Amino acid sequence: MRKWFCVCLCLMMLFATVPWQVAAESFVFTEGIYTYRVDSTLGEATIQSVSTGLRGDVTIPSATTAGNYPVTTIDSGVFSNQYNLASLTIPDTVHTVGEKFLSNSRVVRVQLSNSITEIPDEAFYNCNKLTSITIPEGVTTIGDKAFSRCTALTSITIPAAVTSVTNISSMFISCTSLASINVAEDNAAYASEQGILYSKDRKILYLCPKQAWCGSVTLPQATEVICPSAFDLCPGVSSVRLGANIREIGERAFYEFGGTLSFSFNVPVAIGKQAFYKVGCISELTIPGGSAIGEEAFYKCEALRKVVLESGDTVVGKKAFSGLKALTTVKVEDGVAVGEYAFSSSTALILREILPSFVFNTFTFTISPTDSTSD
Repeated sequence: MRKWFCVCLCLMMLFATVPWQVAAESFVFTEGIYTYRVDSTLGEATIQSVSTGLRGDVTIPSATTAGNYPVTTIDSGVFSNQYNLASLTIPDTVHTVGEKFLSNSRVVRVQLSNSITEIPDEAFYNCNKLTSITIPEGVTTIGDKAFSRCTALTSITIPAAVTSVTNISSMFISCTSLASINVAEDNAAYASEQGILYSKDRKILYLCPKQAWCGSVTLPQATEVICPSAFDLCPGVSSVRLGANIREIGERAFYEFGGTLSFSFNVPVAIGKQAFYKVGCISELTIPGGSAIGEEAFYKCEALRKVVLESGDTVVGKKAFSGLKALTTVKVEDGVAVGEYAFSSSTALILREILPSFVFNTFTFTISPTDSTSD
C-alpha cells in the first residue's frame, strides 16, 4: 500500500511540472511572465496572456524554454493597458498579432517582427507615448484605427507592399503630433506629396497630417475626393487650392480651417456634414445643380456674402448655411430642396418663412446686413 502511495505521489509531482493539457490538439502553460498555448500538431506557441504591470524594456522570446516551441502568434489585447512598458521587441518568429494587442499602453518604442503581414484593427490605438514605428516591409494590410490616438507619433512610412487599409480616414484619427505620412515610391495603391496621403492615381486625398507645415497646397487636377477630416485643424497649412474635378468633400474635411481656400465647383458635388464648419475665408459660393450639401456644411462661415444654388436636384441639409452674419444675397434656382433651418441666424426673419423644406421655383432675394439676426 505504501509503495502504491509513493508511486501516485511521484506521478502527481511530475504532472505538476509539465504543461496542462486542455485538449488533444493544444495545451497551456505559464513560463515567466508569459502564458502560452501550444498547438501540438504544429508545434507552435501562442502568447495567450502576460503578467500585468510590466515595466521597462521587454523582448519576447523566439521560443519557449520548455519544449522549445517557436513563438508565432500574439493573441488579441495581450499587451493592452500596460502603463509602464517602455519598449517591446517582437522576434521574427511571430507572424500574427491580434486586434488591440498593444492598445492603451504607454509604450515608447516597438520593434515589430519582419514576418508580420498584417497590422490588425486598433493594434496601437491610444498608445499615446509612441513616438515612431517602422512598419515591416512585408506588411500588406493595415486594420481600422490601427494608429488612432497615437498623440506622440510624429512620422510614419507606409511600405511598398501595403495595398489595403481598412477605413484609411480613421487610421490616424487624433494623431495630433503627426507631421508627415511617407509612402514608398513603388507602392501600387498609395502615394505622398508634401507629407499628405493620396491614392496612387491622386483621385483621392486621404489625409493631411495635423502638424504638416507644408504652407501652400495645390491639389492635383486628378483629385476628385477629399476624405473626412482631411484638413481638419491643420495649423501648418496656409492655403489650399482645389482642382476643378472635385466631386466629394467628406465630413469635417476643412473643419475650422484657418488658412485660405481657392475653389470653383464645376460638377455636382457631395459636401459632407460640417465640411467647412467655421471657415472664415469663403466670400462667395456657387453650388452646381445635382449636388448634396450636408448638415452644417457651411455653419458660421461668417465671411460668406453670396450663395447661389443652381437648378437641379440639389438637396440642402439642416442648418447648412446657418450663422452666416455677412450673407446679403441668396439665389435659389428650381429643383432645389432646402432643409430645416438651412439659413437660420443668417438673415432676416422673413427668409426663414420663405425657405420651408420643399422644392420650389427660381427666385432671388437680397437681404440688408442690418436685418441679420443674431444667435
